[in-house]
Amino acid sequence: VLHSSAIEIDKKAYIFIGPSGSGKSFIVNSLLKYGRLMTEDILSCAYANESFFASPSIPVIKLQQNELISNSKNFKINGDTRNRNGCIVKHFDHEGTPVEIEACFILKESKNPNISKCDEIEAYKNLFLNSFCALPKNKCPESEKRLMSNISLFIKTVPTFKYERKKDHDMTNLLKFLGL
Repeated sequence: VLHSSAIEIDKKAYIFIGPSGSGKSFIVNSLLKYGRLMTEDILSCAYANESFFASPSIPVIKLQQNELISNSKNFKINGDTRNRNGCIVKHFDHEGTPVEIEACFILKESKNPNISKCDEIEAYKNLFLNSFCALPKNKCPESEKRLMSNISLFIKTVPTFKYERKKDHDMTNLLKFLGL
């Protein structure tokens, strides 16, 4: 389970990982015209048939007031520290069909926008930091070993990229990269 957002485009899942406020929800919302929301904030993925698959969660995305989806049911999220609203997304797989993960993007703020292959150490660090695991830490060595093993398998299976972007939300590089 990863702290990430995901979208399905042409039957392929693209996931976005980064700290709170890095733009995961904004990116997925911006890509909705090309595909369907899979999840926003928490992603469940599983390994099968030599690939990782993402499963859809609920059809809600958290957005700032100026980003709200028109013609969508919006609601206040109590306790959200950034005062975002929840939006119910219409383009969503309500059947919950898992989709093969095509790529993982690790979000980084930068003055020089770029998308580049992420090295294994950077990928491992970010996947570990954005994974949900047994608590308290170090109380279940078996689940800790399984988490480490799953992260390593994910890195070997899913192309992982560092997506450096400005805070201005220009997504030109990502759209070109995805061929959209």
